[in-house]
Formats: sequence, structure tokens, C-alpha cells
Amino acid sequence: MKCLTWNCCGLGNPQTIRALQKLLKSKDPDVVFLSETIKRVSQLENLRRRCNMYGLVGVDIVRRSGGLAMMWKEDVVLTLKSYFKYHIDMEVTDSHHNEWRLTGFYRDSDPDKRYKG
Repeated sequence: MKCLTWNCCGLGNPQTIRALQKLLKSKDPDVVFLSETIKRVSQLENLRRRCNMYGLVGVDIVRRSGGLAMMWKEDVVLTLKSYFKYHIDMEVTDSHHNEWRLTGFYRDSDPDKRYKG
């Protein structure tokens, strides 16, 4: 199983969307974790379809910052365990029926605010 994580610094620019699609095509990950999407979950659903991914768990932006997304292919079994504005925690069941955790984290660039994650 291949996992990709990317701090995309905002998905509002069509050039960034194209860069993500190119990255997904070249790396062909089973699961993708995106941080700093700066998008609402409703907007991420459109991105999921454009990227040909099956599942999506998203965390909304707070004001004009943050936003997380975890997307996966159809043959991947993920179960949401928890989420917050700084993380998405999933349980993965792989093709050998092994279960393991996949947690995507994003931390604030201000060291004084990092205790909140």
C-alpha cells in the first residue's frame, strides 16, 4: 500500500490542482493525506471526484487557514477513528486483513500553538 502526504498550501489555484493530479498519476498512491487545503469539506468532495478517489474524510478550515483531507481508492478499507482540526486518524484493513493505524497530522507553524494538536 502506498500513502502520500502533501502540505498543499491551499487548493484554490488551478495550477495547484493540476500539480496534485500529476503527482497522483505519477505516484499512484492508495491513500492521500492533504494538509492546509484551505477548503471546506463540501469543496473537497469535488476534488475527490476530480482525482478519481473513492473515499474522503475532511476537516473544515478555521477562518481562512487549515483544512485537512484524507482520500483513498475504492479497494482500500479505511475506518474513521477520530478527527480534529489538526489530525485525521484512520484504521486501515489491508489486503491481508491486517489492521493498522494511519494518522495524518498538521501542526501550527507557531511553536506556542503546537500543544493544541
